[in-house]
This record gives sequence, C-alpha cells and structure tokens, in this order.
Amino acid sequence: MMIDAEDRVIRKEIHVNVPLERAFVLEYDQPSGFLLRWRVNPAKPPTELKVAFFAEGDGTRVQLTHAGWESFADDAAEELQGYTSGWDTVLGRYVTHVKG
Repeated sequence: MMIDAEDRVIRKEIHVNVPLERAFVLEYDQPSGFLLRWRVNPAKPPTELKVAFFAEGDGTRVQLTHAGWESFADDAAEELQGYTSGWDTVLGRYVTHVKG
C-alpha cells in the first residue's frame, strides 16, 4: 500500500506496477481522526469512511463510520452486507498487530 501525502491518495498495487486508487483523504484532523473518499472497486461509486480516535481508559477506542450507501441505489443493501463481514477481517489485522 502506498500513501502519497502530496496528493492525499492511498493506492494499493493490484498487479505489478498497476496502482489502484483506494482512497482520497478529504479531511485529516491529527490526532482525532480522518475522513476518506473510499473506493475499493473502480467500477462502483465511492463511499465515505470516517475514522475517529477517542481516549478511553488506558487505551484508545477507534470508531469507524462507513457512509454513502445511497449512491448504490437498489444495490445498497447487498453492497453494505459485503462490507459488514469485510471490516471484521480488515480491522482484525490491526488488532492482531497492536496486540503483538
């Protein structure tokens, strides 16, 4: 995964030397969080992904809000279902990394 701070784009290389734009940083409020225009599939409309960090006890609570499903019209429920299980996998990697 590549993050280009200058143009605020997050890209993932899908095939050798063929980067695919995954996200565009719309807002960045260090250390509170960030807002992304999120597009995993270039053939489908983007959504918005907001990640916020909150101090909680001795740790940090991460709140993820994934919005913009109305752009999928009649397919919104099906698209949302795909992400519901997908975020468990993606965020699970971060949990594993943090716990060491």
